[in-house]
Order: sequence, then C-alpha cells, then structure tokens
Amino acid sequence: MKLEAGSVATPYLPQAATDVARRQQRYYQTETVRSENGPRHIPLQPMRATPAVTVGIGTAGSITPHGFELTHTAAADCSVVADAAL
Repeated sequence: MKLEAGSVATPYLPQAATDVARRQQRYYQTETVRSENGPRHIPLQPMRATPAVTVGIGTAGSITPHGFELTHTAAADCSVVADAAL
C-alpha cells in the first residue's frame, strides 16, 4: 500500500528486500555480541543520527552513529539495541 498527497498517483517502484532492510538499519539495529573484560569497540551499520544504545550487560559509552564502546568485567554474550528513530 502506498499513500500519496493529491489526486494523482505516481507509479509504484518495487524495491529489493535487501535495500529496504539496509535503509531500516539507519533507524534501528539489534544484535548479540561477545563482551570481554574491559572496553571493546562495537561497530554499527551507519545510522541516521546518534542512537540510544541499550546493552544487556555492561555499559555503553562513546556512542556515535558508527559504533560505541562496550565495557564489561567478564566475557559474556550481550544483547545490543541501537535506536535512532525519529
């Protein structure tokens, strides 16, 4: 479905699912990473703005649209959510 302003419709342009997924990653990403004892840089697919980052364990710092530093005192799997939605 496509919503448009006005009374004249423009042509529908199909998009590849991979292109749509890549564009969505500018707004929201989630993944599981392995933490370690001390800081570790976690790269992100470039986001549209500096995201709010939530980590399952440890602390997220030095957050940019391209990644952040994950600090933890042990090695463990860590869930990461990066949200740069409007």
